Amino acid sequence: MSSSPNVLIVRAYINKMDSNDFAGAHKYVTDDFVYEAEPKPLGVLGEGYVNETGLDQAGYKALHEKVSKHFELKTTIENITENPGGKIIVRAMTKYQQPVTLSSSAPAFSGETPFTAEYEFVGDKIRKLKVIGTHSFPAGFSA
Repeated sequence: MSSSPNVLIVRAYINKMDSNDFAGAHKYVTDDFVYEAEPKPLGVLGEGYVNETGLDQAGYKALHEKVSKHFELKTTIENITENPGGKIIVRAMTKYQQPVTLSSSAPAFSGETPFTAEYEFVGDKIRKLKVIGTHSFPAGFSA
């Protein structure tokens, strides 16, 4: 696994997103950052979409803020590589767990979602994040 400066940025970005430190995570992205998902996550609609599959920085932050209200996330990187063009490719697994509350009799949701992510850079900032995988949330969940 590479430990280039951009690989370290990607690792730090993922850690910040997992810990819901959105302000810290977005210090690693450009002002015109774009997030794309293939396929588009079901049940995820709203502000910030720059096209049918892409979110701008504000939209991506809003999506993660909504998700973090319902789930604790932990991403495990299985493989991370840097191609000759500077794109960082990450294969990972995100585990999600709905926190158990004493006031709820409903069972907590949990699961895991494998994905591949491509990070494109401009200088030392992430310009584009493209995630390819199964963006599944439990039935009934709508961000």
